[in-house]
Amino acid sequence: MTSTTSVAVGPIDPTTFNPNDPAFIADPYPTFAWFREHLPVASISLVPGKVPPAYWVFSNVDVRRVLEETDTFLKRASGPGSPPSGPIPPVFGTLGALPPGLLSSDPPRHAEVRGAVEPSFTSAIADAAALAEHAVEQTLATLAQTRRIELIHDFALPVPSMVLAQVLGLPVTDLTVLSSWVQAVATSHNITQPASVLGMGATCAMAMRTYYDGLIVENSRQSGGGMLAGVCEHVDHGLDRRDVQSIMSDMLIAGFLTTTYLISTGIRTLLAHPEQAEAVRNDPTLLAGAVEEMLRFDAPAQLLDRQVGVPTIIGGVAMQPGARVVAAVGSANRDAAAFENPDCFDIHRIDTTHFGFGDGIHHCIGAPLARIVAPAAIAGLLRLDNLRINGIEQWQPDPYLRGFTSLPMAYGA
Repeated sequence: MTSTTSVAVGPIDPTTFNPNDPAFIADPYPTFAWFREHLPVASISLVPGKVPPAYWVFSNVDVRRVLEETDTFLKRASGPGSPPSGPIPPVFGTLGALPPGLLSSDPPRHAEVRGAVEPSFTSAIADAAALAEHAVEQTLATLAQTRRIELIHDFALPVPSMVLAQVLGLPVTDLTVLSSWVQAVATSHNITQPASVLGMGATCAMAMRTYYDGLIVENSRQSGGGMLAGVCEHVDHGLDRRDVQSIMSDMLIAGFLTTTYLISTGIRTLLAHPEQAEAVRNDPTLLAGAVEEMLRFDAPAQLLDRQVGVPTIIGGVAMQPGARVVAAVGSANRDAAAFENPDCFDIHRIDTTHFGFGDGIHHCIGAPLARIVAPAAIAGLLRLDNLRINGIEQWQPDPYLRGFTSLPMAYGA
């Protein structure tokens, strides 16, 4: 077990604190620690001076409340045209008029949608372990002559996307286009991006929905496979075609980028703790626990949005309906009140009740697939002799997400 505690920061003025500061993006955990100790509930703007502030919640116990009390803390604002609280960029007001998908619906609609989706998804991942192993071997084979990997684009993107496409029932031949759409949507989630980038994300989000509309038509003509076929069985029986578009778009957007980030940050952290990396190489049964610790230690989703539905008090701060709340799950996962030595990476950790996949009714539906794909991917990487960082890592700039846009690596002599 190795401590990775960063240099302490503070004091911090929440009115001028900039969550988009590259230093914070690269290492948010000292800042989270300061807020947990001094201002566990703070009014913070995502872009100081330009975006209205929201209540950021930093402690483990308060984050749990926000994520579990679904009658108090809602996913979606009330009223027509309200933008969804999910991965779709809120650039065009028309997107808010579409029905909420799995990620942005509240009770009782959420239970209806998840009830229609979950059995199909569970059935579709039955062969995921074999699919993941094949994707890992196939992808690594293409790199065998180079001894160099740009981990994100060469491995951590293609492996999860190949598996997810087959699980969802999407043509693997469409992966190049689908991957570009997903990356455009994810990039546009960061509202500090230029208008052209935000507009491209919204355009790709709508293109994705149109794409699924075509697949729904095709599925009605000849029975397809994967999760899409199962969800389509619910059309006109609780879901309509727009619901299927929303659901499948959510699954694709959230489904493989988070796993991509988990693979990349996970292997980076493991290699920074060589004794633990060696333990996993020698005993693959440790991989499952190692992935759980990766999810706690460096969660792919760092911040989760909610909106107050009824008057409430949290952390001694009164909140009124309509107020925005940001649950800092990356902070909650490093709270000493919940975890022993929280800034230490320990694959043998027992207290693994983390928020790496959220919590409550919105606990990530794709978590079982990520827990299959990520261990297979990391095991494949660990089979490479002398795997190491071989260049300058580049963090993606959205404070909501924790991952790399580039991570150069090498292996062998």
